[in-house]
Amino acid sequence: MSDRATHMIPPPASSPSSHGKDFVEVVVVRHGETSANTLRIIQGQMDVELNETGRQQAVMLVLNPALRERHMGDLHGLKFDDAIRSKPDAWKAFSSDDRSQEIPVIL
Repeated sequence: MSDRATHMIPPPASSPSSHGKDFVEVVVVRHGETSANTLRIIQGQMDVELNETGRQQAVMLVLNPALRERHMGDLHGLKFDDAIRSKPDAWKAFSSDDRSQEIPVIL
């Protein structure tokens, strides 16, 4: 794999919320390295397992909480209209611009 493909670009110093509602952050992630990559084999849509380097690259992503799906709390499995009507507190948290806002889970 070439050096240019392994460089990590640091995030901006300011948070996305400081840019206002018109700011969208796009994160592009290329698949991890495979043995086929290193052998310059064209893979297309072949299902090739990651090699050790590729697994280490994947771990770097898994450890970044900002790249994970958001936990939806009590909203899991609900239709939008049902969520608005039946779980107003959870809906308010979900609709918040504060991505660290936790969506309630009532046990």
